[in-house]
Amino acid sequence: VTVCVGNAYGARQIDKTRKYIFSSLLLQLFIGIAVSIIGILIAKPILSHIVLLPSSLMADATLYVNVYMAGFVFQMAYNTVAGILRGLGDSKSSLHFLALASVVNILLDVLFVGCFKWGVIGVALATTAAQLLCATISLRYLFRSYSRYTTFGLRGQWRGIFKVGGMAYRMGSLARTSLPLMLQAFMLYVGFMLLQRTVNSFGTDMTASYAVVTKLDRYIMAPLIVVFDAMAAFASQNMGARRWDRIKMGLGQMRWVALAIAGIFCVIGLIMMPIAVRWFEMNKVATSYAIQNLTWSSIDLFLYALYCPITGCCLGLKQTMVPLIVSFVELTGRNVFARLLAPAIGSSCIWLCEPPAWGVVIAGVWIYYYASVRPSIVQKL
Repeated sequence: VTVCVGNAYGARQIDKTRKYIFSSLLLQLFIGIAVSIIGILIAKPILSHIVLLPSSLMADATLYVNVYMAGFVFQMAYNTVAGILRGLGDSKSSLHFLALASVVNILLDVLFVGCFKWGVIGVALATTAAQLLCATISLRYLFRSYSRYTTFGLRGQWRGIFKVGGMAYRMGSLARTSLPLMLQAFMLYVGFMLLQRTVNSFGTDMTASYAVVTKLDRYIMAPLIVVFDAMAAFASQNMGARRWDRIKMGLGQMRWVALAIAGIFCVIGLIMMPIAVRWFEMNKVATSYAIQNLTWSSIDLFLYALYCPITGCCLGLKQTMVPLIVSFVELTGRNVFARLLAPAIGSSCIWLCEPPAWGVVIAGVWIYYYASVRPSIVQKL
């Protein structure tokens, strides 16, 4: 969505931008409902047969996933609006909405779990309610603040979205751009499920620690994910405006920005994450696992900093197969290295499998950029 909207917005094509916005909102609605239904239907088989979740956790996990998936369409709505806003050059607003939703989520967790004693279902309901709030506020903001791109007015203009060459074409274009990224996301979670099998094989202490690591890891990874999104939006807008010089310059600058961010959050992770882990009140073994895992995750930020700008740039230039291939290689490598290292180093393979996997990916994507993408940009200057 960011790439398609940003490309049309950068080319100053108001009608095309408007059609991409409405097409993306309808597309996310269809996908969100479909994923919610499918997710509820397959939650228990996946948890039991693929993830191999311990039976003692099955009931709570299934309940959580079912409630979470029921509200998945709200998460889809927010992420689509955030993608639209990034394409329009507005990255601050979605941050404000997400910050508000995060605070509401925490407060509702305390209320539902701490006060009402609703347990797992309370956590799931808190997440779903926060996502609904975030989706509602962001949609309202989009339609009120960017009315130039969200107002049609005449009935004939509305029909123009749905007619051949209007809605159908835009949804097709969005689907073509999105499909590799959808497959990337699918492979990402399949890869994590397969890795979860290895995690679970080391017992409930490792399973508990990995659940905590997955939550805390998002905080130190989030700034670099934003770098990826920002580079994609920047490249797509300037591609639409035919400002190839700015794309080349922006990538060079963003690379150093990403490394600086990685340095800052590596230090924060090394200092703060051991403290945060103890808030979860796990036993000593699980706490030790989590601290070791997060220590390596903090160090791995430097590798991720080399990955995000270049992959975001390729995505913005509609080289959407690059993230797909990169994710496949990285996740395959992570699972392969985890299995290979397990006999020699035991449970440490869960966190030591990442550096070699990222190393292979980073080398490959930068070679592709200098061999294919950069010559094309230089030729157009």
